[in-house]
Amino acid sequence: MWLQGFRSGAGKYASGATTQPEPRKYRPISKASQYVPVSRGPATWTTVVALALVNVGAATTIVAITRPDTFWPLWLGLALTAVGVLALAVAVRLWQHHLRQLRPKTEVRRG
Repeated sequence: MWLQGFRSGAGKYASGATTQPEPRKYRPISKASQYVPVSRGPATWTTVVALALVNVGAATTIVAITRPDTFWPLWLGLALTAVGVLALAVAVRLWQHHLRQLRPKTEVRRG
């Protein structure tokens, strides 16, 4: 039987070894060296909102140009498109920040 080599017969994990860490066995980690993951949620939601604004703005502009008697004025469609483009610029910056945080930090030595 494979349990015969152990005194208690309960297997190698029943040896009575403590699982409590000894004092000063592990060194404390400073707060500055801890990894803080960056969420991609803000970048994703900013992208969704920006694309929705550009879509609605472009549709409003097209309808206002083709049918002058519409409810939405032309300036509103252009304003929505402009706000959507600005939101896309913010989304690009958020994605750049997120991807920069994922990249491993390596030192580049030039010389």
